[in-house]
Amino acid sequence: ELAAFLNISNKEIAKTLICTYKDKVFAALIRGDRELSLNKLANVLDIDPDLLKNADSDTVLKTTGALPGSVGPVGLKIPIFIDQEVAQMKNFVTGANKDDYHLLNVNFNHDFTAKICDLKKFDLSECPNCNRPLKPITTVAFAKTFSADRRQKIYYLDENGKNKLAATEIISIDLLKLLGILTETYATKDGLNLPEIITPFQVVIVPINIKDTSQKKLAFSLYNQLKESSIEVLLDDRHERAGSKFKDFELASIPYRITVGKRTNEGLVEIKNQKTYEEIELPIEQVVAYFDK
Repeated sequence: ELAAFLNISNKEIAKTLICTYKDKVFAALIRGDRELSLNKLANVLDIDPDLLKNADSDTVLKTTGALPGSVGPVGLKIPIFIDQEVAQMKNFVTGANKDDYHLLNVNFNHDFTAKICDLKKFDLSECPNCNRPLKPITTVAFAKTFSADRRQKIYYLDENGKNKLAATEIISIDLLKLLGILTETYATKDGLNLPEIITPFQVVIVPINIKDTSQKKLAFSLYNQLKESSIEVLLDDRHERAGSKFKDFELASIPYRITVGKRTNEGLVEIKNQKTYEEIELPIEQVVAYFDK
């Protein structure tokens, strides 16, 4: 209605929205044709997004002196956050904090100040760079960065030997979310098929019968040889059925399995690639070289 009355586009209007978190009140500015993302604002404030709400009419009136629709940033005494898009606008229209009144030719940093951030909900109908439609995909945020506490100062010597303050950022990683992402991404009908770089072990040695002296001796010998070659190896010496052991390590996503079994007396073991399901038999003396390559 305002755009039609002034004969302008919604893109020339900056909406001022009032939000509350517990007993705190904030103002957020977005372009007239955009929607505010409470999640983005909560991220800027580093608060729980579930507790950040749009203020009710009574709170808006008490805070600004006007009802929703006539609120603007000029003269507000609460923290103000402005979307990057609005910060670049010139001579835009805002509410005047008086019912049914608005200000023309308002400019950021001239008429009011605010913290610049990304606040708008993303519009899938148009890419801001190429104007083509966008396709939504599902993502999971498992890490975030934030500036280090300035009290934790880190200095370095520059080329002139002078102390300089280093710019530092902290990365916080949610390991439970990361494990969930990996499980969902690399799950197969048999278990997990994780990239080798993040698997807990590269090789597992499974003696078919741990009570068999020759199998047990060979399994421990191979284990020590692989460890000495800096190969991450696990030895399963449990008194369990072979099939149960095999299934456990398919689920654990260990890339290779060495089976020490009935051909031990012939000097042979079976190596299975758990990802490609390829199985080969190798002489015992060639096992370490096989994994070294």
